[in-house]
Amino acid sequence: MKTNNVLVLDDEIEILKTISRQLRKKYNLFLANSVKEANRILETNPIQVILTDQRMPDMNGSDYIKEVKMKYRNIVCLVLTAYSDVNAFKDFINFGNVYKYIMKPWDNAELEKYIQEALELHQKKYSALDSFRNYFICRFLPDTTLTYVNKAFCEHFQVKPEDMIGKKFLYFLPQLEKIRINNYIGSIQDEAVNTIENHIVFPPNEVRWYKWTTNAVYPENGDFIEYQATGDDITQSKQIESETNKLKREMQISYIEFFNILNNSPIGIYVTDTEGCIVYVNKQFCSLTGLAIYQLIGKPFYEFLDGEDRAFFSDLHLQFCNSHNTELIVHKELVTPRGKVSVRCQKNKYFQSDGTTKIVVYTTDLTDIINAHKKTKEALEKEKYLNELNSRFITFASHEFRTPITIMDMSAQILEKYSKSFGELERRELEHIRKASNHLIMILEDALFIHRYNLGKLEIKCSLVNIETFCKAIIDEFQKFHKDKVKIHYYCLKNEPVHTDTRLLKYIIKNLLSNSIKYSNKKPVTLKIKTLASGYSITIADRGIGISNEDKKHLFTPFHRGKNIDYADGLGLGLVIVKNSVELLKGSIQMKSKENCGTVFRVKLPSLPNKD
Repeated sequence: MKTNNVLVLDDEIEILKTISRQLRKKYNLFLANSVKEANRILETNPIQVILTDQRMPDMNGSDYIKEVKMKYRNIVCLVLTAYSDVNAFKDFINFGNVYKYIMKPWDNAELEKYIQEALELHQKKYSALDSFRNYFICRFLPDTTLTYVNKAFCEHFQVKPEDMIGKKFLYFLPQLEKIRINNYIGSIQDEAVNTIENHIVFPPNEVRWYKWTTNAVYPENGDFIEYQATGDDITQSKQIESETNKLKREMQISYIEFFNILNNSPIGIYVTDTEGCIVYVNKQFCSLTGLAIYQLIGKPFYEFLDGEDRAFFSDLHLQFCNSHNTELIVHKELVTPRGKVSVRCQKNKYFQSDGTTKIVVYTTDLTDIINAHKKTKEALEKEKYLNELNSRFITFASHEFRTPITIMDMSAQILEKYSKSFGELERRELEHIRKASNHLIMILEDALFIHRYNLGKLEIKCSLVNIETFCKAIIDEFQKFHKDKVKIHYYCLKNEPVHTDTRLLKYIIKNLLSNSIKYSNKKPVTLKIKTLASGYSITIADRGIGISNEDKKHLFTPFHRGKNIDYADGLGLGLVIVKNSVELLKGSIQMKSKENCGTVFRVKLPSLPNKD
């Protein structure tokens, strides 16, 4: 706590300046020229001594000190007065409100002497309390306003005295604690000693418990001054008490309740002595073996087994009892009265306080698990076979179908050289053949792409690409087949070469462009390429039929086709291929669409590092 804090109150500024010049080097001076200013200083600073003028316009010094003493009992007060009849103030002296009256004009040495005595008097009140290093001591008024906290209190709670004194500690507590502590303070009577326990949660989540002993403080004249509370950290004893109570509760579980738990266990349990005779068995073990309790108690379990099983468990029991091992686990398939079962047996030695040994055996029925494992293995083998069959079929179909399609396409190209001599009908039919063969090739490529993607066999092969030239080649290919049916507006902003996989990039642009043309209602389609700081973006937009909100949920689902595109051909794989290609290139895709207003797809792709 800061010491030597002296508040000087006088309505005359010159008096305040004079006292300040005299005392400021020895004491921490707080100057006030009004009662209001003095009260503000008292609320925010721990003052030990008040020196006040007697005659002031708003309130005389004696009355002000009487008011101060109602709240700050331990402040020592001095009064400056010009009255010669000090006997007029004897009541204030007798009741302890005023320590000394100093006559004006004062003697400087005498003033300093009285202030020093007042400070020493204040210090004596609390020096004994500060010597208690193991206990937290505080004093407070009935409204919980703190008037004193000792060093141990401040050190433990890591606070400064000036942050606490003059504050109502009740405001720092949770609502339920406020009510409880307030009721407790109200119950303190006369000189009775009262105790209460409370806990505080410190950051981050540490709970500490305290025990407080509180009593009222009275001076020699018998008037109540304040309450004094002495606290002790009882966290450790609380923890010990909590652990002790926990152990007591655990020990209160009765012998019968314990065996009820074992009896209802989903694991078969039986207990034998060293001779192998069963002394306890639960319901689950009886259910597992198909034997009743009365059939098992008092007899070795292996007596109910046949042939090799009986010899195996008999030898196992003898070896385990004669060994130093305390645990043994064995898996075995048994033939019991219930039938053939697969079990896992865990044997544990239990050494009792009377010196005897018991063997606890936990038996788990693995029959259903093993059967399920077999079925799962068979299902996985079947699925693997079907996947291999599917893979062979797709590879075969791709190879076998591609050859006749290629022949058809080459034949159509040869015939196209002589198309000038064809009639209009023949030229249209030739164009249909070319489109059909190209469509079949695209279907095969799409199916093969999905197959390789699912198998994880698609590799990224990067090369440096002129994005503008690359896109123009794709647009020329589309316009060659669609001719003047759809107009494509192409923009390339800030063209720079990029490293990417041209095959995957072509999948993305061709499929998105194909969809936009297909569902654009013959309105213009826009393709915009923009080079970014970390890569490039592809935006393809149309003003066609759009995508419904219901279909948006299944946008990238294989073979899903929108409800409003039944008239158009396709397998529903295009957007799936786009999404997979974007993921392989470590990019992102966004879509905005509204029915009958059009659709916009925007793909952002990074420029991949060239590994060549």
